[in-house]
Amino acid sequence: MQKPAKQALTFWLSAAALILLALFTWLGRPHTPDGAGEAIGRVLTQTGVPALLVWWLARRRNPLWSWLQFGSAYLLAVIAFALLTTVGRARAEEPFPFEATFAQAWTVERLAGVSSAPQDQAAGVRQRVRLNGADGAAVIEIACSWLRPNDHPDVRVQLRGVVKGMSDGLSKQDMVLDEGTTSALSKGHRQWLQVNLRAHDASGTRFMQTIAMTSTESCLATVTLTGTPQAHALQSPEFASVLDHLQFHSTSSTQPPAAN
Repeated sequence: MQKPAKQALTFWLSAAALILLALFTWLGRPHTPDGAGEAIGRVLTQTGVPALLVWWLARRRNPLWSWLQFGSAYLLAVIAFALLTTVGRARAEEPFPFEATFAQAWTVERLAGVSSAPQDQAAGVRQRVRLNGADGAAVIEIACSWLRPNDHPDVRVQLRGVVKGMSDGLSKQDMVLDEGTTSALSKGHRQWLQVNLRAHDASGTRFMQTIAMTSTESCLATVTLTGTPQAHALQSPEFASVLDHLQFHSTSSTQPPAAN
């Protein structure tokens, strides 16, 4: 292994280990494996990208950089990369087209895109909240799919499309989706369509889900509650409260591009 590669690997792993040690010492260990994995992944990225950049620069130098020179360049690169990612996160924290409040026990996460699929990243935004309790995990997700001016989607058709997509996906995993009756309800001065779903296989019920959908001035809003049968039943009142108090608004940063 050439000297620049050794330097990059040494500084990367050392910096990552020190940062993780400091985080877990001062803030405590994450409560879930997902949280620990996310923290480790972010630290490895924050320290690894600068190491790769400095390695690319150092390997072209003649004579090769000393350990002090490489370390100084690496420190500057880490600081610069941290500033860039901080700006990115600040933009991600700009006002969403909706506001929802949850009890303190829920873990809130804002996400780009109406799904994790790459083609959906620019189609809207999501907010996901999770509660891990003794009766299992419950997740409420609010998705806002952008509407262009003069768009008037048929909410019932859109809801049917979501349910069919879920059913097709679960069938590939040898699961069956039972669909309840779609009902209309008024929540928060808006008209919603809501349906209850049950996913099961040969071993029994895998999860329960409630989907509510409505059309707002700027987006097609979908709110889902997913959880184990026990968690789903316990958090159904919280789900109803979300629909009652969910507020939608428009901001310049969240408007979809105008159609050509």
